[in-house]
Amino acid sequence: MKVLQQVKWEQKQFWRNPPAAVFTFVFPLMFLLIFSSLYGSDRIAQLGNIKFVQQYVPAIVAFGLISACYTNLAFTLSLRRAQGILKRKRGTPLTVFTYMGGIIGNVVIIAALLTVVTIVVGIVGFGIEFPEFGTRVFTLAVVLLIGAFCFSACGIMIANIVPNEEAAPAIINIILFPLLFISGAFSYVDNDTALAKVAAFFPVRHLIQACQSVFLPSPQVTGAGWEPGHLMVMLAWGVGATVVAARTFKWEPNTNGGDGGRSRRRRNRTASAS
Repeated sequence: MKVLQQVKWEQKQFWRNPPAAVFTFVFPLMFLLIFSSLYGSDRIAQLGNIKFVQQYVPAIVAFGLISACYTNLAFTLSLRRAQGILKRKRGTPLTVFTYMGGIIGNVVIIAALLTVVTIVVGIVGFGIEFPEFGTRVFTLAVVLLIGAFCFSACGIMIANIVPNEEAAPAIINIILFPLLFISGAFSYVDNDTALAKVAAFFPVRHLIQACQSVFLPSPQVTGAGWEPGHLMVMLAWGVGATVVAARTFKWEPNTNGGDGGRSRRRRNRTASAS
């Protein structure tokens, strides 16, 4: 019950911060509208001559989940640590499970909303199909849950290496965006290319391809669209990132430079002057 209350509070905080909401919620939809409008009528020969948007909409579904569960979560924890909020929360009766559960629950809700909106826009606005909806909708739910676990864990892990507020955008995005491009988030990348082989070491491409398998029609994909290999890679990354994040998580601001270091030096100068 307390976790649900914390999720509700995090949701209020999120929607009361328009810049964060716009970046997390609107950014993937902006890419969807721009690229689908430009290349919506193109065909991809390697996938049985299907329309570009048929594989692009699920790629944006994956991007939206990553934006919510990795980018938004990493930013939130980095800023709250630098501002001393995490340190103050640590000193309250609120348990770690409740607090972190609220933050993670919030990004999962955002990811779910993004998924629904993206799919609706794809179907209504660009005429994509959801093959075998009755069976594949469950497959999609499992893919997204595993993806949310994986990228939430990665977001918490990366937040631990952000030294201060100013460095957060650069560090978080410089890790993510090259992987998005080589993984096929914004254009089709064939599995036989060198870029695809490099991207296969990271979970971004596996989430994108697992989502695309749900939307690819027969004969490219049959049945429920399960791709166990992609799911196993994401689970492995999620477990590894969870272990690293748990061992390295910091509640206090960084005092070796950054905001914490500047604050401490200002206090020292004030004490010396007096």
